[in-house]
Amino acid sequence: MADALAIINKVRVRANLKELDVNLSETDELEMLELLLNERDIEFAAELKRWYDLVRFGKSKSYKYKEQFITKIAEENSSANDSWIRSVLKNPYAWYLPIHNNEIEVNAALVQNPYYGVTN
Repeated sequence: MADALAIINKVRVRANLKELDVNLSETDELEMLELLLNERDIEFAAELKRWYDLVRFGKSKSYKYKEQFITKIAEENSSANDSWIRSVLKNPYAWYLPIHNNEIEVNAALVQNPYYGVTN
């Protein structure tokens, strides 16, 4: 974790931000991952990469952080009902968009995302 904090602080210094002061002996893996996600959110704020970071976080270690992923999405969403978001995101296939029918027709090797059902 010390290496991760050093890298985070290197980026913060480059961006003229104050270094994070983290007591590593009192910080667990989840807290460190959340620090990293927050830093990436700052670093890539205008690059539309947040969703992909959060999905990787939710999928990491065989979905170990799935509930934290869902909570983050629910907290950051102001346009949809919290319980609806939580119920939809319980299914990891809902984290991805459907494949357009035209693409499936052109490439028989493609299979529709199971969340969206079979299309004809």
